[in-house]
Amino acid sequence: MKIKLLLLVLALLFFQMSFAQQSVNASGGNVSNASGSVSYSIGQVFSKSSASATHSIIEGVHQPFEISILGIDQYPSINLEMKVYPNPTASHLFLNVGGDLSKEMSYQLFDISGRMIDQQKVLQRETKIDLTARNSGVFLLIVTSGNQKLKTFKVIKN
Repeated sequence: MKIKLLLLVLALLFFQMSFAQQSVNASGGNVSNASGSVSYSIGQVFSKSSASATHSIIEGVHQPFEISILGIDQYPSINLEMKVYPNPTASHLFLNVGGDLSKEMSYQLFDISGRMIDQQKVLQRETKIDLTARNSGVFLLIVTSGNQKLKTFKVIKN
């Protein structure tokens, strides 16, 4: 009888551990101050969002707010300045082009799977790109002039 009870307890412990939450994370840590503490992890696969009037929480995937310009400057003699802001964004993104606008420029917006989801001409120094209808995620914004890629931006939408 004692052996059956011991086997039952061991089986229950095994099943409890097999259904426990687990993930393989790239990084993580704890942060605390006088008003509270947060434990975080980077590299999980799923997320859940909760928001109130003053705070928002994203549980699960915690991607860093990484702003990077991709590509190599193949034409260093061309002095063309471009900025994309705010990054990360929740609704709208602004593409600011400094320098010469005499060449016909356009932008293409791709989702992370490589599907083009928007394409427009750049007609002004500051172009407003609407992302309100898009899901949260990472996007690539490629600015071109003719068939030539000028700059590629990695954009994060919350």
